[in-house]
Amino acid sequence: MKDPLMARLLQVTEDSRRRYAKTETVDGRSLSDLNFARELKKRDGVDDGLFMVESLRQCFLSWALKYEAAFAFYGIPLLQARAHMLRMLTSSFGDVQTAMRTLAQIEQERTQKATSERKRAVAPGIEARRKTIADICEEKGWNRSTRGLLKKVLQKLDEKGQLISKNTVDADLKAIFPRNDAAG
Repeated sequence: MKDPLMARLLQVTEDSRRRYAKTETVDGRSLSDLNFARELKKRDGVDDGLFMVESLRQCFLSWALKYEAAFAFYGIPLLQARAHMLRMLTSSFGDVQTAMRTLAQIEQERTQKATSERKRAVAPGIEARRKTIADICEEKGWNRSTRGLLKKVLQKLDEKGQLISKNTVDADLKAIFPRNDAAG
């Protein structure tokens, strides 16, 4: 005979998988718990997933307490066994929560690492571009207070075959000529 509580747990799990993640991978296999957690993370559903797991944990814990109370009152060993099974389920939910939090932290660290590496890779290009702009300004004797500086620099860059956006050049000029140096 199939336990109705376990059947309901399996049904809730499948419903949540369908709701929060793809039920199959590319090769047609079912998602593992780790892949399921990754799908939740991709959809920014880690907090929702943690809430869902915590609510299930609280539900099973309350039923475990009810079974223990019933065992204490009636003395039927099956009630104690069910309470023990529910407690084991609640402890496994704690493991799932820990795994999801760990996964979220790993993904955050990877994102931060990739962002910092991208910034380091782009930084030499930015410095070279700013040096080119500074050289143009020095060659022409332009400073931050020069009328139409942005337009003049854009024209010189265009003549050199460098197509750079107006906003980028403006940001570079602000970095080359800080506001406190504009008066001097």
